[in-house]
Amino acid sequence: MENYILLTIYNTVENIILFSIITVYGLATFWNIKFLIITKWQIYSNIKLLTCIACILFFFIFGYAFIGNIFGNPVDAGIFGTALVRPTILLMGGAIASGARARITSLKRGGENWILRN
Repeated sequence: MENYILLTIYNTVENIILFSIITVYGLATFWNIKFLIITKWQIYSNIKLLTCIACILFFFIFGYAFIGNIFGNPVDAGIFGTALVRPTILLMGGAIASGARARITSLKRGGENWILRN
């Protein structure tokens, strides 16, 4: 009975992390595409495009894993993958999404503005 509860918790956490990764990389893809459209093509746009392609690939890879977990064809991730690799990938996606969103906000406001408070 106890093993069943632990396995259920493990699968639930795994699905939550997978869904979070899909959401974060989907947002990162959207914001990177939006940034490329706003800025036109500039000297470092190829780097932005590469980041966008990587985000799209992560979105589809983890989307496949999530659908596989939901419909009974789970991808064997193991404890290491679920406990260390996937949270690290989620954090990296968050950093990419935050950076893309910050660049869009910076473009809309005419550059970076910092407010210094004492």
